[in-house]
Amino acid sequence: MGRTFTWHAGLALGFGAVLIALGLPLGRWGTGAGWLVVAGFAVALPVGAAAVLRGVWASVDRATLWASFRCLPRAVQVGCAALVLAGFLVTATGFAHLGDLSDARAEPSGYSALDTRTKDRIRISRERYEEVQAAERRGFLAVPGTLLAASGTLVLALGEWNGARSAGRTAGVGRTERRESGAARREAAGRER
Repeated sequence: MGRTFTWHAGLALGFGAVLIALGLPLGRWGTGAGWLVVAGFAVALPVGAAAVLRGVWASVDRATLWASFRCLPRAVQVGCAALVLAGFLVTATGFAHLGDLSDARAEPSGYSALDTRTKDRIRISRERYEEVQAAERRGFLAVPGTLLAASGTLVLALGEWNGARSAGRTAGVGRTERRESGAARREAAGRER
């Protein structure tokens, strides 16, 4: 795997893990933490776009990409899958904690939120306002984190495919081809006897 693949995937997975961890409901957020969401998307969009462009440029089909991912070391496969799954779970739980309220606002006359059942704005307490704000922020932080985790996983699979291709193993990918060819050789040797 080339160095650029490693750097690209490391950046994506590292920032993705940080954003997903920040989205965990471990405490209350201050009202000024909205800049983290903007920063998360500012990092996730170009890194994710670069990963997709790498995939388009390589013109790899999904089956080959999946085989390349399976050729990565088991710990890397589990880590990437766990990070993407954690991103989906944190996003889902962040938005699920909103209940029937969203779009909480601080107004001169008090606090209000949109009741998603009736589509009307209702008055809420300051505590409920802070809960809705924190849940929205957690959900929105985990979205770019999940995008970064998926981008990093894609880049690692592309890097494995690129390494197998440059080593002349384009009929199969990496270790998968060696296992299949070894099994095929043993089977052919058994038929010849």
